[in-house]
Amino acid sequence: MKRLRYLPLVFVVLFLDLVTVVHPARAAGSLAVSAWTCPAGVDPTGTDPAIFAATCLTEAPGLTFALTVGELTRRRETAPARPASWPIVSGPFTLALETPLSQPAVVFCQSGGTSQRFDAPTGQIEAELTGETGWECRWYLLPASTLASPQAQSGSPAAVTPTSTSTATATATVPATATAFPTSTPPATATTPPTPTAVPTTAPTATQLPTQTPFPTSTPAPTATPQPTATIVPTVAATATATPSPTTTSTPNSRATATAVASAIAVATPAYELPFHSLTYPRGDALKVYPDPGDEEDVGFDVEDFVVDVTFVNPEPGPDETWDYGILFGPTDKNEYYRVYARADGRWFVDLGDETLREGEARRLDLNDGEANTFRLIVSDSRGILFINDRYVGSFELGSGSSQRKVWLATTNLDGRDLAFRDLSIWSFP
Repeated sequence: MKRLRYLPLVFVVLFLDLVTVVHPARAAGSLAVSAWTCPAGVDPTGTDPAIFAATCLTEAPGLTFALTVGELTRRRETAPARPASWPIVSGPFTLALETPLSQPAVVFCQSGGTSQRFDAPTGQIEAELTGETGWECRWYLLPASTLASPQAQSGSPAAVTPTSTSTATATATVPATATAFPTSTPPATATTPPTPTAVPTTAPTATQLPTQTPFPTSTPAPTATPQPTATIVPTVAATATATPSPTTTSTPNSRATATAVASAIAVATPAYELPFHSLTYPRGDALKVYPDPGDEEDVGFDVEDFVVDVTFVNPEPGPDETWDYGILFGPTDKNEYYRVYARADGRWFVDLGDETLREGEARRLDLNDGEANTFRLIVSDSRGILFINDRYVGSFELGSGSSQRKVWLATTNLDGRDLAFRDLSIWSFP
């Protein structure tokens, strides 16, 4: 039985001021950063990016960078020949190296042929992206000995910096060379013991004599006995296959799929990302959605199998104390759409068109005004799997339909104010 659908809702979204100034995803810029390790002789005051590129030749994969825009922080890791990247960035931001923490660096960011230099004495920079600007940054990690140089540089003339760097380099290199000589002595001691130990290893050549025992063992007489054993084996195999097949496919399947998918997307860049926006645009006469379907109802995010992560902000419930929000996707071969959503009474639903397929209590749903709830919906191998606030809620089978789908965020609030969401990420995979 359908309840509370298409009711006029009147509420005020706490994040309204924030939402109204946000540009759509297509008006945002992008940011990519690769990391490189510099040798001890590099001049931290240099302003020529070509000199840094020619001097700092060792790429530094496996570093974690955190990009903060407003109240949203998104983390990415560098990989060999693959920078950390954020496809949707707009406005003032802070980019910080989290591992290793606070390592000094010099950063050059290039956009449209123009290069800009940033000092990062504590491992972070602040800047601003406007419009559809794309920045490519090279993050040059300075040796620990130059830690004092960038800090002194901010309030002192450049003449002070070379003095401090040269002294630091000299003191750093002498202990390093001194420690290198003692380390060469252990190899002599280490090489002598291994040589005698290698000689006993030839003892296994003597052990190869027992290996010839299999030849007498293969006497033709015992060959007759395996035949009864062979007749028993098929019976065991038949029983074994019958037992696991009903048990394995039912319960663990959804959680195993969710774990495998979570592991796969942990290192993948989302196809779509948006820090914050609102469910603003009418789709037909039933829903408000994001993104804007325009004149065609089938204009949404293009996906196949997919994962959606999004955080919805609870609106003020208004006189009827109702609201709902969730994810709409489809169509099926009958041109119907699935909608997975939660409601102000603490329940979650899966609808297909006008029919409710599943519903239940969402125990971790925070229902207080202005609080937020994070959804993860996985659609994979004809099955949907829902998590709310990192807790498994339930799964549902999908009927036949095209693997080419569209996705929206959706609410039945048609008459009230727009409903805010943030931290939207969508991964699509065949």
